[in-house]
Amino acid sequence: MTICLRCNTPHDNTLTACSVCGAALSEDAQAYQAEIVSKETAAPDILGKFVSASMVPIMVMNFLSGIVGGAWLLLLGQWRVVLLGFLTGMMFPWAYSIIALVQGVLFIVPTTFLLKKVRPVGMVMAFLNSFFGHAVGIFWGVVVFIHAFSLAHRTDNISLPFFLYGWTVAIGPFQYMASKEPPDALGTYLALYLFQLSYLLLIAAYFMHIAWLWLPSILILTICFEIYLLKTISRFNDEML
Repeated sequence: MTICLRCNTPHDNTLTACSVCGAALSEDAQAYQAEIVSKETAAPDILGKFVSASMVPIMVMNFLSGIVGGAWLLLLGQWRVVLLGFLTGMMFPWAYSIIALVQGVLFIVPTTFLLKKVRPVGMVMAFLNSFFGHAVGIFWGVVVFIHAFSLAHRTDNISLPFFLYGWTVAIGPFQYMASKEPPDALGTYLALYLFQLSYLLLIAAYFMHIAWLWLPSILILTICFEIYLLKTISRFNDEML
């Protein structure tokens, strides 16, 4: 099938001119359309491979970071750090629930604009609302990471066990809250993945001495996630209307 570049009308490959606008369906046009389709079908595949590859270290961290990091810190005599991290992880969901409640209330505003078909305003406000919620989760991971680094520096210990246990403190509360959501809560699980990926990249950037690259990288990833969520919201809004 060939698509007219002027009016986007699909045609059979045997035709040489568009039956609607009369534009020539040249071989160049067909090649151009084939290239576009190839790129559109390759993009999800690339994204899927990236997610699959990143899930391997994330799963390892989920299963081993708390056990290995906690046991390592106990062997170093840092039982206070382990206890403080455990208590902080227990208390954080209660504190974050207030932020989530505010975010949920604010989401009524863009939803109202979308239902009234004022799409540009609604999409921009939905983007800002979603970005704020994700920025809070990423910021929490950065706070935990910096505190872990500070503790390692003050106690003259290596940083790795602090970073490993920090994963439990930074990510554990979000995993707990996500476990309470239904299986189809796409936004919740995407947010959890984003928080995990941001902390993992932070550790990698530190040990690779490219910490300066972390912020632009995670900013680009976050914006990509927001755009994907907005497209999902837009499709849902179209189905509702």
